[in-house]
Amino acid sequence: MYRITASNKFLKDLTLLKKRSNRDFVVLKDFIEILANEGHKGLNQNTNRINYRVNLSDIGNAM
Repeated sequence: MYRITASNKFLKDLTLLKKRSNRDFVVLKDFIEILANEGHKGLNQNTNRINYRVNLSDIGNAM
């Protein structure tokens, strides 16, 4: 189990998302709960991975 720490900017974005669409907020909340409980292995394996044509080796890990 992982611990999710939200930044102030992320919390502001969540507030805006909740005002715009409660359905989208619920979907994002469920997604974050899956990541927190099961990690990336809990995600649907049928989801297509996005392949970029740019070399992203300089960026490193985004998580």
